[in-house]
Formats: sequence, C-alpha cells, structure tokens
Amino acid sequence: MLKIAICEDMVLHQKCLQNEIEKLMTEPCEFFCFSSASLFETEISEKSICFDIVFMDIEFGTTSGIKLGREINNRYSLTQIIYVTGYPQYASEVYKTDHVWFIEKNQLGKYLPLALNKALRAIQLTKNLHLNISWQKEKFSILQKEIIYIERNLRTSEIYTLHTSYQTSEKLDSLMERLTDAFAFSHRSYIVNTEMITSLTKTQVILNDIHKIPVSRSKCTELKNAYNRFMIQ
Repeated sequence: MLKIAICEDMVLHQKCLQNEIEKLMTEPCEFFCFSSASLFETEISEKSICFDIVFMDIEFGTTSGIKLGREINNRYSLTQIIYVTGYPQYASEVYKTDHVWFIEKNQLGKYLPLALNKALRAIQLTKNLHLNISWQKEKFSILQKEIIYIERNLRTSEIYTLHTSYQTSEKLDSLMERLTDAFAFSHRSYIVNTEMITSLTKTQVILNDIHKIPVSRSKCTELKNAYNRFMIQ
C-alpha cells in the first residue's frame, strides 16, 4: 500500500487535496496529513517512516517546504515530491531539490493528474530497479545493478553487493521472482548477476574478477543463456 504524506498547515486545504488525490488513485493508499513541519520531521527522522509520495506546501508554517524537500532527498531518495503552493515566485527555487512537479493551488485540477501519474510511474520504475527485503524487522531497498550474487546458507539468504551485504530469510526462488532478467541461478544455492560475470566455465563463474561461484550441471545451460542475452544487448 502506498504511503502518501500531505504537508499543509491549513486543515481545510489538506482535506481538499486528499479528496482530489483519492478521486485519481486506482490503487490502495494510506494518507498521513501534517499541519506542522515538526510533526513531519519527527516521522521521517525519529520514526524513519519512508513515504512514497509527499505533497509539500512551500511555506509550511514558519518552515521552508523546499528545505524539507532537501531533507527528504537526502534521507529517502526514492520519495516522490510534489510541491503544491500559492506562491509562484518559488518556481525556480524548487529546482534546488529533486521533485516531480510544481503546482500552483489555483491550477490543481489541471496539473494534479499529470503530477500524480508521473510520480506513480517513477515509483513503479524504482520497484523494478530495487530489491526490497526485510531482516529482523528492518526493511532494506537494494539497487539491483549493485548486487553481485545471492547465496542461500541454511535458512538465510545472503545478498552480496558492491559495497556491503544483506541478509533475509526469504528463499532464493521468491527473491528470483522480483529480480530482473540479468539474474540467473548458477547452482541451487546461488543466484548471480550476469552483468558481473568476468569468466564462465562449465563448473565455475567468476564475478567482478573476485568472487568464484560454483556452476552446477543442471543450471549451466540456464546461466549461459542468461549471460548470452546480456552480452548481445
């Protein structure tokens, strides 16, 4: 379910905006309305809540919505920000942040459908680019192109990336369903990123010039086909 935050210090405007968004949404979503910047900051910093979309008023009480936008960018780079304001003079200032759209309140009906559609498309794209997992009640979003390989060891799947590693109890078959075509089984206990392959034989694959992973007889053809698809792209 999508988490949508509305940051607007006027409660009436909050309700109006939520009503307009609900008319356009075709998938389940949960709304979080904030009438003060401090409450919103508590949610994203102390409670570490990551919103999918944030509708941000630029003059949010005494706080700059653009400043909050920068904080969102730094903490949660995948969050889609849509500025909704009655102050058109900030149209250039918002480009100091990554955002989807800048909507003047008197043009909400015209531009809200376009902005929301763009945000939803971006969210869908990031879902395809990231692997979302959980471990010991924590959630992680891993950029798929940085995954080198995944190994199943007893009841844990270890995900090795270019920078670090992650653990999850999720089985390899389940993880594989959410990975791109760049990934393939080399062995019943290993999934490898074919884009990281530097050497491939019938019994072993070398990833990123470092990692030596076994190739089983039953998975050899599957792995070679996946690797060949990558090579001709």
